[in-house]
Amino acid sequence: MGERINNSEIIKKVRELSGISALTGKLPSELAEKIIPVIEVNPELQRKVFIRESNLITTSAGSAVIFTTSAGRDFYLCGFSIKLSRDAACDLASIYLEWKDDDNVARDFTIPLVTLVAGSTDIVTVNFEKPIKVKKSQQIGIFAGAKTAGVYGARGSIWGYEVDQSLLTYS
Repeated sequence: MGERINNSEIIKKVRELSGISALTGKLPSELAEKIIPVIEVNPELQRKVFIRESNLITTSAGSAVIFTTSAGRDFYLCGFSIKLSRDAACDLASIYLEWKDDDNVARDFTIPLVTLVAGSTDIVTVNFEKPIKVKKSQQIGIFAGAKTAGVYGARGSIWGYEVDQSLLTYS
């Protein structure tokens, strides 16, 4: 036997969200056999992933901040992508993403580079199986390793989400 809905506000909300008109359709007051209503109790707890992209880093400016985490929310890094173009003479050996974790330990993800022919582009994308918690008020940046010759340009993107822990406190 299904569950009976007696709250008129819930019935009204189910009607609105499902598109059932009060004049043309009937909303069953007994559910669970055919319909399972899902109610979003606290939309602030929803995690919305966002993407941030750095400015272009070049031979003359070998680093860029992609994002600075909030002081009031926990930030979880879900992944990143780095796009690199360089000429055949460029001897840049690596490019990396850097941040500090929640324990204030510096972390980086280094990408060794292969030799590219003039005018070619390489894109590396990494999705973390488990999101990485980044320290509050922390910069996440893209940096180029040492080089002695040639020209390059790179851009980094990150994606992740913030969680306001105060919303998770129960009284």
